[in-house]
Amino acid sequence: MKWRVIVRVSYDKDKKSKLRNAVKKILKSANIGNRSTGHWRNESADPSDAADALAAALQKIAGSSDKLDHLWLYIEPVDDQGRLIAKTQSTSARKTAKASTKKQ
Repeated sequence: MKWRVIVRVSYDKDKKSKLRNAVKKILKSANIGNRSTGHWRNESADPSDAADALAAALQKIAGSSDKLDHLWLYIEPVDDQGRLIAKTQSTSARKTAKASTKKQ
């Protein structure tokens, strides 16, 4: 199993992008790459590498004198090809099971 990881981060008063560049280097170590301003993504990240990089990035942000504006983090499990792992029971299967229970 892999993780799809999406990070959105914004800072206030990040002088000369020092904090941004430090966080960029940390996220890059887990192949979480920059997509646009403040948007980082990996469609099929190793969970251990991603967790380590995210923890290190959070520590870097917390220890900075620059002010964090916001940080959004989204993680979901995917297979090795980056496809979302199916839920244990699909919505249609639940509806079918519920309907058959009502008939009894």
